[in-house]
Amino acid sequence: MAATSLEKEIGHGNVGLIPWSAFSDVTEPVPELAWPQSVTTYSAMRTDAQIASLLLAFTLPIRRYGWYIAPNGARDEVVEDIANDLNLPIEGQEPKPTGRRRDRFSHDRHLFHALLMLTYGHMFFELVYRFDEVSKRFRLRKLAPRMPGSISEIQVARDGGLEYIRQYPSGVMPFGAQSRGAVYGAMQSPQIGVDRLVAYVNDQEAGNWLGASYLRALFKHFLRKDRLLRVDAINAERNGAGIPLAYAPPNATKDQINELAALARSYRAGESAGGALPNGADLRFRGVEGSLPDVLASIHYDDEMMAARFMGQFSRLGTSETGSYALSKTLVDFFTLAQEAVAKTYADTTNEHVIEDLSSRRWHPCLDTCRTLATRSTPCSSASTSSACPTCCSDRGSCLEPSPCCWLSTASPT
Repeated sequence: MAATSLEKEIGHGNVGLIPWSAFSDVTEPVPELAWPQSVTTYSAMRTDAQIASLLLAFTLPIRRYGWYIAPNGARDEVVEDIANDLNLPIEGQEPKPTGRRRDRFSHDRHLFHALLMLTYGHMFFELVYRFDEVSKRFRLRKLAPRMPGSISEIQVARDGGLEYIRQYPSGVMPFGAQSRGAVYGAMQSPQIGVDRLVAYVNDQEAGNWLGASYLRALFKHFLRKDRLLRVDAINAERNGAGIPLAYAPPNATKDQINELAALARSYRAGESAGGALPNGADLRFRGVEGSLPDVLASIHYDDEMMAARFMGQFSRLGTSETGSYALSKTLVDFFTLAQEAVAKTYADTTNEHVIEDLSSRRWHPCLDTCRTLATRSTPCSSASTSSACPTCCSDRGSCLEPSPCCWLSTASPT
């Protein structure tokens, strides 16, 4: 069998089986959760107090990790170059004084936007460079966020690889456009190729570049909780003070009955509230007969299910009559492990598509063929930051560097 036949894929990794899968999610059965409608749905869901607190509790510790550049055997000048572009300290060195931040890359802001992949399932960035006349090299100017709500097309190749994305038009029309083509060109956003993209995708399966949002499993609980809150508000409004009922005197006329009904409907509590009733008439307040459903218990159940999706069951301890505080440490450990897994996903993507891209553009194209096998991530509950850094790849051929420059790593929160 020829070697070329072994290198060619027979199957495909594209999960979209119909031509318009680049414009809509064809695998999601719920219309509100099918991209691009899912962006609007998840944006509304993140305003819920419970979901907002869970997202903050999950992402803030990751942003507080001690992110740094690990040399990984690269030359000092390469490590220094990457660290300067990413505004991060170098492992084993004292942090340098903070320089001016204007028009500089901010790793914390980038990490904040990258973690939006947990909300929307994916988050894309465009690599933007600046040519430094002094060093005669391209330097990273910014990783420009391409927000999920602005993306109109995600084109995936047959093998499941990303080809390009396209955004909705910016709304900026060319002033004085004379031709139809010029106007159409302004309404058609240009393609952003994969060579200029950094894609953070949560729980990616094969060629699904939409990812899986953490809020997907919360949707039914969010809907139910929203309706229950409205029902609870109506219960309090209608049954909080009882319903006024007017009783007409014997042989009352229709006009008298109507006047008493209007009096009951217009009743309001206040310092000057009052009224007069004819002889034999009465105004009473009737409360609920029987029992109402326990709406708050159902709302608490939905909150517990939401916390379970984030592995945050420990946050619900003490809010109910059941549950053991002795389990709090075990539950927190699982929560921490979930955070570390997300941090590793972020570090792996940044190493492969940001740091290695910077290295290959400046130093040697052979670095494009190398890839980081792992990143060093110390659990946030541990104070230790020492572990062996693995090498890049065993077969480097004519690579000038013994590794893909360096990589992004984390230590315990500072």
